Amino acid sequence: VLLVSGGDAASDRAIAAVFEGDSLHRFTQSPYRALDLAALGANDLVILNGLPEVPTGLAQALATHLQAGGSLCVFPPVKDDPAGHAALFTQVGMGTPQRGDTARMKVDRIDLEQPFYRAVFQTMPRNVDLPLVGARWNLRPPAGSDVLLRLQDGSPYLSAVPVGRGRAYLWSAGLTGTAGTLMRHALFATSLLRMGENARPMGTLYHELGSEAVIPLEGLTLSGEQPPTLRGPEGVEVLPEVRRSMNEVALVLHDQDLPDGAYAVTVGADTVAMVALVHPRSESDLATYSVAELEGMLAERGLTNYRVLEGSPEDLSLRLTELDQGRKLWKWAVLLALLFLIAEVLLIRWKR
Repeated sequence: VLLVSGGDAASDRAIAAVFEGDSLHRFTQSPYRALDLAALGANDLVILNGLPEVPTGLAQALATHLQAGGSLCVFPPVKDDPAGHAALFTQVGMGTPQRGDTARMKVDRIDLEQPFYRAVFQTMPRNVDLPLVGARWNLRPPAGSDVLLRLQDGSPYLSAVPVGRGRAYLWSAGLTGTAGTLMRHALFATSLLRMGENARPMGTLYHELGSEAVIPLEGLTLSGEQPPTLRGPEGVEVLPEVRRSMNEVALVLHDQDLPDGAYAVTVGADTVAMVALVHPRSESDLATYSVAELEGMLAERGLTNYRVLEGSPEDLSLRLTELDQGRKLWKWAVLLALLFLIAEVLLIRWKR
């Protein structure tokens, strides 16, 4: 997690307090004027806190970070003009926001339909205490965005905007006193921790063993000379091929006879990732042969005692009964006997 500070010490300390005491996160902080843009890609979540402006170079670097699967959280400044963030909002597909109302208003609703908060809150009491919001921007999230928090007038307070493989979390108000009470509310730490948990895409649940299985390692950079090892069931150890691209490392398994199951990706004594490998499930393929293909296969193999049934599913039971018991003609015999009796009666009367 990288905090890019706009200079407000109190809110910077509040953000740092959320992540610094958690061993799951590696937290760093930098003033926005001294930021190393090349280091953005090494972070999963980048937080912009009260920046007076977002220069074009920083906006482009953040867009690259989002396209590669990273996440971005933006707390706007309270006093500065939204036009200073125009380059950033353009990169995430939004128009430049306008200054909104300054009257205090409560957060009205948490969208529990979205997985972001659903994993935290099972139900929401009617009289729950939610933060107050003061000076804010009027955000207009693009189509496809999720509005996670709304104010009482229906305007978005926290929006999640998908950008490439990543997500940008945009707050309509900052963290200083005139912007509201979010910083003193439990929802503040909850939201930031959820952003950290979802900072990188999960990736594929499993990979199929076959002629060539490519296993991307999301968010991992393998450095050093020691190659990674796959350790799996039954004590199996494999040294896979390592493919490196600009922003991604992938392991490649060629046509190898391996048991399916969970495999640990280890470098030395450290386990850096877990992956699941399964055998191809071609028996689950629901594709079927056409009638002509089936008849051709029967003829090719010289099978003359078989034939392909055509018809609707409703006629299937009748066709199978005919194959099993033969075609029953007794009804036709009864009908013909009745017709002959009627013909005989008519002939007798005509002769009289």
